[in-house]
Amino acid sequence: MTRKVISKSNKYDQEIDDFKYASPEKQRYLIYAGKLSCINRVIKYETEEKLCYFLETMTPRMGKVGFVQRTATEGFSFDKTKKKFSIWYGKKLARMNSLLIDEMMKDSGHDWYLSMPSQLKYVATRMLFEKIIKGNIKNPSEYTESYIKCHLKIKGIDSIKYASIAESVEDIHRFNAILRCSDDPTTAVDNFSTKTGFWHNYNSSTVVRACNILGVKFNWTGTQDEMDHRLKDMEEKIRKIDKEYQLVQEFRGYTKPKLFESLNREEANRQLPF
Repeated sequence: MTRKVISKSNKYDQEIDDFKYASPEKQRYLIYAGKLSCINRVIKYETEEKLCYFLETMTPRMGKVGFVQRTATEGFSFDKTKKKFSIWYGKKLARMNSLLIDEMMKDSGHDWYLSMPSQLKYVATRMLFEKIIKGNIKNPSEYTESYIKCHLKIKGIDSIKYASIAESVEDIHRFNAILRCSDDPTTAVDNFSTKTGFWHNYNSSTVVRACNILGVKFNWTGTQDEMDHRLKDMEEKIRKIDKEYQLVQEFRGYTKPKLFESLNREEANRQLPF
């Protein structure tokens, strides 16, 4: 069993060490005068069965004397026997501390991961990390191909072009939505590569929403006027559906008027035609 700190901040680590060995009076001053803050360190823990990387937060506390509270806030485990990768506490990779992920990749010999566009790193999944740790993914190209095939589940896309686009877009998930509703994802990628400015300005979210409502695919080729015409046709279909839905809602909400509310029972009976 080995436990190793693989990331350190010399300045803050030294402050923590100074705090631990200071007198209680000085410890009290450092904490309550706001002279100290908690620090994060990445820890590697390994046994014959497991390999773990986790983020350890060290927080100065004060009791009768000062002490440092250590808390594992997030982490990963790789079961060497089952070849399974797991994420602690049910956290999502996209929301985890980049320090932990980067230090883990660096320590495990996957420096190529650090050179990828941030948008590609953002879409990392547990399955992709498992393949990396197992050695089935060894470079950015294999990573991108695996993501496209296993997660986007779209065939025929050039991984190099996709990686290049990922580097230029502000939101990779928005672009993925475009590809999923495209009648020809390969052409969509090609067009995005050559018309980056146009794609950034075009209201793609409206098209994606319309495609999802109608359950259809969109042709992302041609001029902006041609694409606008296709979108208008889709919006007209949605308006018709919306009118039909409103009629149904009106019918469901209809209640018979209380014609005899102001009449007594005998008067009401005389009003009836039978």
